[in-house]
Amino acid sequence: MNEPCTGAGENPDFLFAFGNPFLFTVLVSNFLGAPTIHHLCKSMVMVNTKFSHPEGVDVDPLMPGNRRYYLVVFQYTRRAHNEKLCRHASKDLCNGKISTKKFNFRLAPEEVSNALSGYSHNAVTPLGMRCPLHIVLSHHIAQLDHFWLGAGEVDLKWRVPVSQFLEKFKPTVADITYDEMVDAVE
Repeated sequence: MNEPCTGAGENPDFLFAFGNPFLFTVLVSNFLGAPTIHHLCKSMVMVNTKFSHPEGVDVDPLMPGNRRYYLVVFQYTRRAHNEKLCRHASKDLCNGKISTKKFNFRLAPEEVSNALSGYSHNAVTPLGMRCPLHIVLSHHIAQLDHFWLGAGEVDLKWRVPVSQFLEKFKPTVADITYDEMVDAVE
């Protein structure tokens, strides 16, 4: 059944949640011990479809904030906002030196995501990625004390304090989602 993968404590850092656990209902949130459904998050490899570099590289060596691929982490109750992500990449990651017109983000094709992350669909995580990517963390998550996200297997979930995530992965924190909430059970 649904058992913590460690026998330690009331709030294990990793938890197996079998049976399509990310059909995020209140029951799943309760099972994981998440205070709210808004603590349940996802990691997605996004591609800047307008990125190009004459040397064919995926990161501009003169402007490291300008790259082809990013790992974006946001809540299941939110949708990624392309224009906000483009603005963040242009203004914050590239210090305004590259126009927002040079950015357009889409979900990376599954085979590209698998190759870069080393993980299959619904299991992408920043833990042990095959090719470490720059991480953009939603500012809504940064306001929490901890959050849950995938941990490399579809049924394995990871509880991480926000402070540790920020310290370990050094993501940029930005407003990258629509303001409206979505139904997480879609």
